[in-house]
Amino acid sequence: KFISMLNWQGDINIKALDKDGILIQEDNVKNLITSAGKNLLAEALRTNNDCEIKFIALGSDNTAVSSGDTTLGNETFRKAVTSQTAGTVGVTITNLYVAPEEAVGTIEEIGFFSGSSASATTDSGTLFARVLYSRTKTAVESIQIERTDTIG
Repeated sequence: KFISMLNWQGDINIKALDKDGILIQEDNVKNLITSAGKNLLAEALRTNNDCEIKFIALGSDNTAVSSGDTTLGNETFRKAVTSQTAGTVGVTITNLYVAPEEAVGTIEEIGFFSGSSASATTDSGTLFARVLYSRTKTAVESIQIERTDTIG
């Protein structure tokens, strides 16, 4: 109930850029905060658990998002977060840059992983949030993922 009262929202802005840095496509999607993500925040309030979003993963499964998700359907790429900054009151902005040579192929899902067990290992950590995003990424484009979490 406490998390619902916080009015927690996650917005993801995804930009695909060609090799010259020219915008090819831009999408803005809302995501579902998973039950595991909500429990992680609630636990942090009790125990100072590690809630930092550490890794963002891409996958090739377009199964509908569910609050019970604990992993991506088929994780194919994972990378440490590029940067995190504080926005206005109650706002955190998390960024990931995917270089042209990285994650080439079909992308159908994006996952955000937190917790003390989050690492570069596939399916590690707590799946904080998951969103569907469909793109076939080529080796001559990069992707910038910007996640804005707003509490309040």
